[in-house]
Order: sequence, then structure tokens, then C-alpha cells
Amino acid sequence: MNFIDVKKDFKVLTVDDKPSNLFVLESILEGEGYEILKAASGKEALKYLGEESIDLILLDVMMPGMDGFQTADHIINDLKLNEIPIIFLTARDDKESVVQGFKHGATDYVTKPFDVDELLVRVETQLKLKYQADQLGKMNQILDQKVQQRTIQLQEKSEELAIAYQNLEKAYKELNGLDQVKDNFLKIISHEIRTPLNAIIGSVALMEDFLQEHAEVQDCLELLKDGTDRMERFSNATLLLTELQTNRYVPKLKHEILHKIVKGVTEILRDSVASKNIQISMHIDAQVEVLVDQKLFDRAVLFVIQNAVEHSDHDGKIIITSIMQGDTLLLQIRDYGPGFSETALNSLFKPFGVGAVHADQSLGLSMKTAKVIMEMLKGEIRVKNRGKGAEVTFVLPASS
Repeated sequence: MNFIDVKKDFKVLTVDDKPSNLFVLESILEGEGYEILKAASGKEALKYLGEESIDLILLDVMMPGMDGFQTADHIINDLKLNEIPIIFLTARDDKESVVQGFKHGATDYVTKPFDVDELLVRVETQLKLKYQADQLGKMNQILDQKVQQRTIQLQEKSEELAIAYQNLEKAYKELNGLDQVKDNFLKIISHEIRTPLNAIIGSVALMEDFLQEHAEVQDCLELLKDGTDRMERFSNATLLLTELQTNRYVPKLKHEILHKIVKGVTEILRDSVASKNIQISMHIDAQVEVLVDQKLFDRAVLFVIQNAVEHSDHDGKIIITSIMQGDTLLLQIRDYGPGFSETALNSLFKPFGVGAVHADQSLGLSMKTAKVIMEMLKGEIRVKNRGKGAEVTFVLPASS
């Protein structure tokens, strides 16, 4: 809606002690579509202002009793009225009188006898300014309401977020508690396994010494020894995996010679390798270094080579190769056994995942642990079949 559309709704209060002047003003302004109210004195003007919504005041200065300046002072000092524009009507056009009028709150003035066109232009200008100010005020009110509504919404959301945060914090504490329970449980289970297991391992070793000449029990002893070895590895893997996943282990990264690490692991498995007459070929540059936690990386390499030995045929072979690819170092361990079954490939890195072939129907903790170790070392582990046999690749950033 623009000024022209609302022009007829404007109320103009004319104030003059001379009825003839009021009549002239009414005739001129009503012709323009304004609604006119007439007051013959300052007191009457103030009475109208207390009862009506006025948009503009045309106020004569020289009036008996309360003159125009005094009337204007009352209007300006009233918070409900001081936004109404005032045009003084005066026969005095000297500079001092004009300045005095503005001091008393006038927004404009018209000298008598007034020019009709000039009067209409000044009236329209003040009404336009008042209309724009009113519109701006309404927009500010709307904006204030929207800001208040938005503030309330934000406060509500903030309260919801605070409640959600409290719930998350509570859930986090509960999860931490569950992790601690799981950790304690696995420690107890591992301890309960290892205590009798150590006794069994020692007993088996003694029995091997005393029963070497009794071939009929050697197969049973081998099965018993194999079973206890597996249980020991499971216990060790369980404890290590728990320690890694509960963030209690802090890696100590150092530059290590890769050839030395792999050589050390193969020495640990020397008896297992010799019992199956497996040939291990190493093609690793003697100068290549890796930035790793040796304890962790030793264990990951041990898990993989141990798995390769277990699933290699007698008189088989395992090839271990290092390859540099830009900023990446690959350590590939390939065996020529039966390879991984489809089930094993899909579940190999899941804890307690069962794999049919090459995962030995086991709980699969060793490969899961190797994966967690490599992630902690900012690397990864890849597994695939290559014709006959399987290939496991450790991927690490090259040591600078």
C-alpha cells in the first residue's frame, strides 16, 4: 500500500482562533481528500489530541491564552504525541521567529497569507514522512516480534541440545562403564585360561621328554601341544586387542629396519617352519626403514606369517617381499596353501568371525588384531588370493 492509497485516511488537525482561517484551511485540505478536525484554541487542540489519532497539526502561533508555542510544548513533552509533525502558521517570517518555532518542536512552517500550492506541498511532504516513519515503525515491530520468536525458539533448541548433551554424556559414561566391564571380563577370562594353560604346556613338554620312545602316544601329544599353542595365542591376542581398543596402549614410534623385524619374527617361528620343511624366501632391502611401534608391528607380522605357516603344505614355500610405491611401502607375505575361502575373505577382520578355509575355523582374533594395529600405525592391511595360495600386504607410509 502506497501513500496515495491511504491519503484519505490521514487526519489533519487545524488550530487557529479565527474561524475564517479554519474554514479556508478546511476547504483547501478536504479538496485533497484529507479528513479535517478544527480547534479554535490550544486547549481545544490538546483535547482533540487526547481523543483522536492525528497525523498532522497545522498550528497558528499568535493565539490568545495558550499560544502556538505553548501548545507545541505540551505536545512535544507528551510521549504519546511527540511523533506528530507540526507545521506552524505565522505572519512572522523573520529568521528569529522561524528559529524559535523549530526550537518549540516545529517540523515546518508556512507564513500568512499562505500560498495554496506551497501549503499543500508542505502538508503532503510532512504526511509522507510521517507515513514512512509509521511504516518503518511497524516493520521494526514485526522484526522485533520475529526476533523474539526466534530467540524463544533458539532458547528452546538450546535447552533441547543441553538435554541431548546430558543424555549423550550419560550414555558415554555408561558405555565407558561397559567397556571397563568388558575389559575386566576379558582380563579375568584370559587369566583363567592362562593359569591352567601354563600348567598344561609345562606338562606336555615333560611328557614329550619322558615318552619319546612311545610312538603310539606321540600323535596325541602333538594334538595336545597344538591345541595349547592355539589357546595361548588366543589369550595373548585377546589381551592385546582389548588394550588397543580401549586406548590404553600408547604407540612409541621409531625408525626400525624392516629386514631386521621380519627376520626376528621368522626366528620365533623357526621350529614350526622346520617341522613342515617350509622354505621362507625374503626379498627385503636391508636398508629400508619403517616408522612403527616395534612391539605392535612385530605382533602383526607374526600373526600373518604364523597363519601362512600353519596353512602351508609340507615342503611348501612362503615369499616375503618389500616394494616401494612412491611414498608408500608394501610388505607382501605370500604362501602357496589353499588360500582364503569366500567366507574367510568376508569375515577375516571381524572379531570372532569364523572363516572356513585358511582361517582354520578359528575365532579370527589374530587378523582382527593385525588390522587394529595397522590402523594405529596409520597404515592398512590387505588380503587376497593369488592363484594357488594367499597374499597379505601391509601398507605403511614410507619412512622419511
